[in-house]
Amino acid sequence: MSAFVDDDKKPSTDAASVATVDIVIVEGIEEPRERVQSNDGTSKGSPTASGETNTLSSLLGKKIQLEFGCSTEALVQRVVPLAYVGCMTTFLRILGESEETNDERTIYSLTNRIVSMFKILSDPEGSHVEILTEVEDSLDSCHDKPILALNRIGTLVRIVEARGDPSKLRELGKRIMRLEIVHKYAALDIKERLADEIYDDDMVHETDVDEVSVYLTFETLLRPELDLPIDAEAISYMDTECILGSNLEKARVECLAVQDVAFENWLTSWSEWQREQRRSFAEQNLAWNLLPVTKDAWKYDTSQSTDLVGYLLEPDDTIVFRRSVLSLEDFIAHWVPTGRDFANIPVSVDDVKEHLFRLKT
Repeated sequence: MSAFVDDDKKPSTDAASVATVDIVIVEGIEEPRERVQSNDGTSKGSPTASGETNTLSSLLGKKIQLEFGCSTEALVQRVVPLAYVGCMTTFLRILGESEETNDERTIYSLTNRIVSMFKILSDPEGSHVEILTEVEDSLDSCHDKPILALNRIGTLVRIVEARGDPSKLRELGKRIMRLEIVHKYAALDIKERLADEIYDDDMVHETDVDEVSVYLTFETLLRPELDLPIDAEAISYMDTECILGSNLEKARVECLAVQDVAFENWLTSWSEWQREQRRSFAEQNLAWNLLPVTKDAWKYDTSQSTDLVGYLLEPDDTIVFRRSVLSLEDFIAHWVPTGRDFANIPVSVDDVKEHLFRLKT
């Protein structure tokens, strides 16, 4: 049985049903929405019922004022490291020119996704590096690349929100596995088209494959049916060639055919699920008074041992792991998210069971 859909609910894959999907897609490309310019001539927007135009800048400013009590510029200065402020400013400007700002529904969705990103950045324990890397890397290509980056950031936001809830994380895992399959076929589509380059003695005649557009086309068109964990609903440059090719349909069929066993195998190898297993184990087993007492306490002088901040260790927080005296709180805070010790060596749950001890007070 499929891990994702009931057998009697699987959509038909006969030629007629596939052709219908293609017709709808092609018609959507041939009739793009009308673009609306804002007063400053740069940021597009969507007309409201009163005839006014909502720009991303204005909506984002109102939402950020409501959520954080400051302007967008002030929030960027507050939560973004100085080295990345310029990148973030450019990122927001390009998003303000994206296709999603042309429709009233999608511009509100885009606004909320950006606010969710800032909530993670404002959290001291948030995944800052991953987000800032996506932002920076999105500025070296077409105007759709920030939308692709925001999709990836949105997936990260969902992961952060699901942490600590095994059921929610498992369901999200199904969606992320499908997204990985979609990306596999998008990469295959790009590879096959690049292989069609024509070589002669003097030059290479390059194809005009836009990798960002290919990935976004796959994600955007397959998102509704496959419940992909991304949010983009409109892009500026749909890749018509991959729509008319076979890989889009292959991705859809493979996603819908995933079996329970295959999903469970994928889940056990997923880094976020491994993190959840460490978190659950730590919560249930790593209270100081539940740890076994080391038989070699005489080997350790803890009188000058400190935690990571530099404070002397409290007796009921002092542990020994692989012959190192540590703070139990520090160890858990580092091991759960990384799966490694302070020497950057991988540490499994079995390793913790075998090598973690408390010192008798």
